Amino acid sequence: MISFEELISKWQKTKVLRKSGEIKGYIPETKWLNKKNLNTMLEKHQAVFVKPSHGTGGSGVIKVQKSGDENEPIYTYHYVKKNKTFKTFDKLYSSLKRKTKKIQKTKKRAKGRYMVQQGIELLKYENRSFDIRVIVQLNNDTKKWEATGILARVGHPAKIVTNYSSSGIPIRYEQVMGSFLSAEELLVHKEKLEKLVVQMANRLSETCNQLRILGFDIGYDENIKPWLIEVNLEPRFKSFKKTDMETYKKIESNFTGYRGEEPIEIKKKKRKRSKWKLKDVLEKHSEFQQYVPETQWFNSTNLSDMLDRHQMVYVKPDNWSFGRGVIRVEHVQKEDGSDQYMFQIETKIYSYNTFADLFSSLDTEIKDMMKKRKAKNKKYIIQKGIHLLKYEGRIFDLRIMVQRTPDYEFEVTGILGRVADPHRIVTNFHSNGEVYPAEHLLAQHMDDEKLQSYIGMLKKIGGNLAPLYDLNAIGIDIGVDQDFLPWIIEVNIYPDPYVFNELEDKTMLNRIIELRTQWKK
Repeated sequence: MISFEELISKWQKTKVLRKSGEIKGYIPETKWLNKKNLNTMLEKHQAVFVKPSHGTGGSGVIKVQKSGDENEPIYTYHYVKKNKTFKTFDKLYSSLKRKTKKIQKTKKRAKGRYMVQQGIELLKYENRSFDIRVIVQLNNDTKKWEATGILARVGHPAKIVTNYSSSGIPIRYEQVMGSFLSAEELLVHKEKLEKLVVQMANRLSETCNQLRILGFDIGYDENIKPWLIEVNLEPRFKSFKKTDMETYKKIESNFTGYRGEEPIEIKKKKRKRSKWKLKDVLEKHSEFQQYVPETQWFNSTNLSDMLDRHQMVYVKPDNWSFGRGVIRVEHVQKEDGSDQYMFQIETKIYSYNTFADLFSSLDTEIKDMMKKRKAKNKKYIIQKGIHLLKYEGRIFDLRIMVQRTPDYEFEVTGILGRVADPHRIVTNFHSNGEVYPAEHLLAQHMDDEKLQSYIGMLKKIGGNLAPLYDLNAIGIDIGVDQDFLPWIIEVNIYPDPYVFNELEDKTMLNRIIELRTQWKK
């Protein structure tokens, strides 16, 4: 018998399942990542996935391929949206090792030793790869495992993982598989799939008796053979809300926590404006970790390290509001190869040739600001800089307002865009920023179909995030980068509703005020 914590490792789960003769044929070949194993696997499979043994949400996964002929092979790896090509295996492996070390250092959701797994060429739906998520639960009455939910996850065309957190889209299983199977075949394949995952659940629970709910990610190859891609011990199932509310309620009604305990109620939190503490709430929930920029306390070591990794960061007070005291810091290399360090506060820009000079001046500037404001909390944080989308040459971000309704549900009552003053680094209305409809700003960067889907995704993030803070209203500041990835820049626990008054259409403002009057401030 092994513990829940031990079984979290992908390697351990694969090891347990491969011991069953009935299941073994559905498990992709998996080895620890080293030079010999990677070379052997590429000779056998041509495409493999390199992934962290303790990774979640598809974080840190790299697809590696071999093409060309034996005399002139070409090696490629694909990570997030970037591809790198190599003419020799040695160069591929050296680059891959550097990449995995960097990922393990910077990605909080990509931990543990790396593995290499046989690549499965997944079926495609509308030219997008997809896999199947099956939720399996231990019935409280019969004490038997049952498949309680099944849906398809259609991946982003530019990415190698299908996760919702990586822009994947949940779609009904019948809709997707109906593209490949007749109605009769669909029923047969679904029954076989449910039987297979129940067998896997039984095998895992024989090894760890703490399990109560599992999420199986199954990929189909071109012969419509199912392959186990991953088993999740703490599966999220809110995506069923979008595809099948009845199934979602069925899963929720039988949910007794991931280890058999009653679900832990989120305690009501005092309104603490600390950016660090508000960020901590998000990072404790894997659903949101990928949206949180790396954040460290301000000191010389942390600033130097983060500038090396990100080149641009924001240094900001832990508990001020309205963008006050925010400083943009950059490290660039000039054409002659020398270093240049800069920081900007409000409209002033300072430049230095060494990091030591930069930090000395920056530290003095911060201390002076704290003294002038007579600040009680004198802590500053460093946040990874996001290269935001622009509107007419000016950066912008989005404000999402989420409020509690009288029936204690959470509703996204407004989304708007905030465009920065051309001479400033913050978008706040109080810092000469301008307010626009979010759709108007995003429409400059995407077509109507993608725009509507993107707005829907933002609303989902807001609706799922709000319960973590257990407040009647929060404002979420979202920055969108050049790859259209959303980043949670800040969570505001005293959101200003009247910024929505700047919009010509007062529909959102009216709803915000309507709900605001339901609660005491």
